[in-house]
Amino acid sequence: MERRHVTLAEAAAIAGTSLDTIRRRLRKGELEKAQTNQRGIFVDLASLRAAFELPDDAGQDESAKTAEIETALKAAIKGLEKKLSEMRLAQAQTDLKHRDQVAGLETSLAVASALAEQRQAEIERLHSTLTASAQQLPSMEVRLAALQDEHVSELRALQSRMEAEAAQARDELAAWKARPWWRRLAG
Repeated sequence: MERRHVTLAEAAAIAGTSLDTIRRRLRKGELEKAQTNQRGIFVDLASLRAAFELPDDAGQDESAKTAEIETALKAAIKGLEKKLSEMRLAQAQTDLKHRDQVAGLETSLAVASALAEQRQAEIERLHSTLTASAQQLPSMEVRLAALQDEHVSELRALQSRMEAEAAQARDELAAWKARPWWRRLAG
């Protein structure tokens, strides 16, 4: 609560001047005396502020200043608490979103790992098949060479027989053509 009057000493302290200056201004009428039931001379605080061009809170009771500051601090604290709760809510939402993303990535990673294991198993199977084939290749080459030689000799024998049969057929055709026409017809 704001005070309405102060003692001469308090007025001098608030205005930052001497007691004599306060008394002189009271005599000139620049300051107003305050009517109180207490003993001594009291100065009206509003006239003191006006006469010395002091701020509106000059001379205000420290408890009033403290109460104003406390009220302001409480309002600031409430605002900060509200902001903190909003930030916590936003952080919780962000955390939830990130957890969903992490869960999705973990699922994708598990699927990719399973596929990689399947592909690795297929690669190992193909590798063992190729290794076995590579080991059998020399014996297969020997067998193929033997089969090739066998087939070539069979083909040569067949070619010789065909050439002999063709020569025989040419000879028979030449003999048949050498016969007179009427014998060819009669058979």
